[in-house]
Amino acid sequence: MDVDEFRSILKSNQIVFLSKPNCKLCVDLSLYLDLNNIKYNKVDINVIEYGVELVEDIKSKYDVQSFPICFKDSQYIGTKHDLIQEILNTKYNDINNI
Repeated sequence: MDVDEFRSILKSNQIVFLSKPNCKLCVDLSLYLDLNNIKYNKVDINVIEYGVELVEDIKSKYDVQSFPICFKDSQYIGTKHDLIQEILNTKYNDINNI
């Protein structure tokens, strides 16, 4: 996978997050999303050509400090906690969920 493929995934999926091997928070987020039947795309930075450079670019733009690096609707959200909070806010503020 190259950076352009990642950008394509980012545009075509509601929830995308960058993960790295042996990341407990990344595993925890996957489990949360699976348990709540939320579709997502998890992208391991080790399978992206120039993945390290991509992460460094994202870190410089958004002051990222840890993994997973989360996006929703092609927008940077933040950490695992930030994404879960965004999901909960969307869920409770959606007129269709009343």
